[in-house]
Amino acid sequence: MSAIRAALGGKHTFENNGQTFDVKLIEQQDKLNFQAWLEKRARASIIAMKDEVPVDVWREAWSQVNSDIAAGLYSFHSPTGEASIATVEGMCGLAALLFTDQKTKRQPTVSQMVEMFVMLMDELAPFLEMIFRESAMEKNARTPAVPQPPAEGQTGGE
Repeated sequence: MSAIRAALGGKHTFENNGQTFDVKLIEQQDKLNFQAWLEKRARASIIAMKDEVPVDVWREAWSQVNSDIAAGLYSFHSPTGEASIATVEGMCGLAALLFTDQKTKRQPTVSQMVEMFVMLMDELAPFLEMIFRESAMEKNARTPAVPQPPAEGQTGGE
């Protein structure tokens, strides 16, 4: 992440439809806010099914979600958190936590987020390509060369 941090340095601004948003790297508080967002969504999904299932099934589901929350299954770096970020809704939820309108201090709506996300990816594409290229070069430099078999008609001692 040091290459990203070096390139971004700190907070930057991003304009979209006449609004200026602060953009920053993910900090610990952002991770905690994303975790709370996932937990809230998990609880809301159980609450939404309350009238659709028997009471004992609902209580078990509610208990399971609360146990999962207590066990940290919705934390940012958990498999659940990472899987959520891989979805459009999860990525937009995270981006909404990272972008704040400078004038109103409000976060963008999900529909604004989709548009902003596409625009931001277009802006970051050259930078991300550079990072992936450098990362691949570093990985190749650390990977030992694989001995090649001798060419046909040659022996290993020639």
